[in-house]
Amino acid sequence: MILLGPNQFYNPIFEIPYFIDFFRTDNTTKTKNSLFICHDHGSTSTLLWEIYIASLVDPLLRGKIPVTIFANGILRDNFSYDTSPDFPIITDFPGHPTTYGNPSITTDDINQVILSEASCVVGGEVFLDFFDWDIVGLSSDYGYVDKNGDHMYDFDDDYVDLSLLGGAIPGVPTKWPLGTYSQGVFVAKDTGTSRVFVSADASLFNNELIAEPGYDNRQFGLNIVNWLTYGESKQDWVVIFDEAHIRP
Repeated sequence: MILLGPNQFYNPIFEIPYFIDFFRTDNTTKTKNSLFICHDHGSTSTLLWEIYIASLVDPLLRGKIPVTIFANGILRDNFSYDTSPDFPIITDFPGHPTTYGNPSITTDDINQVILSEASCVVGGEVFLDFFDWDIVGLSSDYGYVDKNGDHMYDFDDDYVDLSLLGGAIPGVPTKWPLGTYSQGVFVAKDTGTSRVFVSADASLFNNELIAEPGYDNRQFGLNIVNWLTYGESKQDWVVIFDEAHIRP
């Protein structure tokens, strides 16, 4: 299932239970489902948390649904960008099947992906490790989230309030900075019963960027789909696009 920049919230009573069923393995067919989330400053900011909370009552899924926090602002990178910091170029790929060359597609690794006015996953490697995500792509150390549009990083303005977590993560302050470290942009998780890939922004697939010469956006997208479908034949795919939660 692909959620490409939804901007309407999911009903916790009528729609979240669908995702619980979605994450379960079909014991008859042994089918495993996958979820591809492209955040794009929309309603997916709470979706994984809602699924996680609902899964706590299911012993088969408890602890398997990954969660994350998206920053509310624009990711800018003062070191790695094209034209302006609003167009960050992601070049730090620590190592994941989606970033390696695939002989069935191409032998080339993913080296450069360009985004436009993107968001990010809060906390960099600290949060991602705690929530057991596999880090796929990071900004440079000069990446930051600009929350007030002043095009500069200032901790007094550019931070996320984590007081709602109530100290659940040891050693993490309630005001978490959104700069001075690499920002997480792409993350993935194989739960054993399903796979989840999160892009902090849908601009990865913008028509203007996906075919931009010198960048690997198109190939990266193909690699992501290949990983989410477990490398199976296209004839066995069932791809669902959620358009019900996108309003003009």
